[in-house]
Amino acid sequence: MAGKEENLSKIFDKKDFFDRVENDFELARQLGEMFIDETRQTMDLIRDLIEQKDADGIRHAAHSLKGASANLSALRLRRITADLEQAAKENKLLLAAEIFSMLEDEVANFTAELERHVLGC
Repeated sequence: MAGKEENLSKIFDKKDFFDRVENDFELARQLGEMFIDETRQTMDLIRDLIEQKDADGIRHAAHSLKGASANLSALRLRRITADLEQAAKENKLLLAAEIFSMLEDEVANFTAELERHVLGC
């Protein structure tokens, strides 16, 4: 069980991601670039939705980002987006705003890892 918890604390599971794309470095780069572009837009959207106090919109956007994070093996990012999705589902908007602040930091951390390990291939 400790292995699972340790795994969830990783920013990026590079081996898992490259296994998913069957070590196709060009595909990995394309997916990484798409993720970065789409995540910028999604983060702007979530920021606006938090300002508008739109719990349902936050939940949908967080769910989308959670799936994208899982596809790229962004383990901590996926966990934080799941927390944001749950807070929005429970209409806990102050908590959602706090989680969003953590999400911003984690997006920056994951993007740096992605640039180092995927886009630099």
